[in-house]
Amino acid sequence: MEKANRSKQISIVPKNAYGLRTDIMGNVHFTLKQEIIYPVAGVLAFHDFVTNKQKFLRFPQNSHPERIVISPNRKFIAVAERTNDK
Repeated sequence: MEKANRSKQISIVPKNAYGLRTDIMGNVHFTLKQEIIYPVAGVLAFHDFVTNKQKFLRFPQNSHPERIVISPNRKFIAVAERTNDK
């Protein structure tokens, strides 16, 4: 039964990711919800290719993301940030 579920999985193939920041390590990830996650300017964008809608998670003011990592089960995201606070 598990093999039948695996064969029904949908794969996504993004064509474009506008505004992608290339200065951040791990800058593109895929989730279980058929989304692509990538940083754009001061936000983390979640683009759903099935519905063609986006959600955004704003980075804190005065912080600069250095690395984005997703867990092996693709349920959790971690962002390492550097701040300009003194």
